[in-house]
Amino acid sequence: MAVDTSSLPGVGRRGFIAGAAVVTADLAITTESARAVSSATLAGEFVRRDVWTLGTPWNAYTEAYARAVALMQSREPDDPTSWYFQAAIHGTFVRPAHPSWNQCQHQSWHFLPWHRMFVYFMERIVRAAIAEVGGPDDWAMPYWNYATPFPGSTLPMAFRVPTLPDGSPNALYLPTRRSTAIMEGFELSTRVTDAAKAMNRIPFAASADRAKTSFGGGILPPAQFAGALGMLETQPHNGVHTQVGSKSRASCTGGFMSAVPCAANDPIFFLHHANIDRLWNVWLGMGGGRANPTDAAWRNQTFTLYDETGQAVTLANSQVVDAAGQLGYVYA
Repeated sequence: MAVDTSSLPGVGRRGFIAGAAVVTADLAITTESARAVSSATLAGEFVRRDVWTLGTPWNAYTEAYARAVALMQSREPDDPTSWYFQAAIHGTFVRPAHPSWNQCQHQSWHFLPWHRMFVYFMERIVRAAIAEVGGPDDWAMPYWNYATPFPGSTLPMAFRVPTLPDGSPNALYLPTRRSTAIMEGFELSTRVTDAAKAMNRIPFAASADRAKTSFGGGILPPAQFAGALGMLETQPHNGVHTQVGSKSRASCTGGFMSAVPCAANDPIFFLHHANIDRLWNVWLGMGGGRANPTDAAWRNQTFTLYDETGQAVTLANSQVVDAAGQLGYVYA
């Protein structure tokens, strides 16, 4: 399917076509699980914080994110550390697609571990970009806790203003989000943001969970759309995507967030998914029988993504179940 990539952040049609030819022909995929795990186990812990507690609209962390995104958008699409390549890992309409693209996991018990890996490696790539443009060396991906009272239930201010403090363009600003209302401080509905139903689901997974009886999804093989959503993916995950994105889920003509093939092009995507990841941690801490799967089919399932050096790394679900101990980050 042809798509006008000129509408995607940091990618022109001519640049993408040239880049796609290179990436599909020349980019070798390697897997270095041992190196990935050792580099992922950090000496200290990075702290992911609620974006609304950092200072608004600008603070050192959100401004650094904006400048890093701009740098990543300027890179060639065949560069695994570019914004477009990373977004395409989640999904893209562009064909031919690199083998690493369109691999996001939805509607199964792989939804949470895959997205944890995806946000984690994006966080590392952004942190490396911040080292180039200047910013906090302890930067970690903020999360957007849209279930908190106003203004926390509104799109963070750094994503609503068109320029940075110095007057340069703000890479976090996308005027094509769902409506002018979301950009002007429209509060997300509690019907969408309330995670209580999900947190009250006890099993992590259930066989062919089309009744949404589980927290994390159905027991199904990896697939971009496996067909059995857990309650967390249903609410708040899906609802927030739709309220921030556009009314059309079939294309990228409006706000990116509501269409899987372009959702990760919106920088708010990663704050949304950091919050979904945080809720997984909270759910585990509630006890009462809440636990990750012990099945080998889940624990041993691997996925390949890219780190800040552009190298492919492969991790199993079992290697990302402990965010602090295995990946070196915590939530505050």
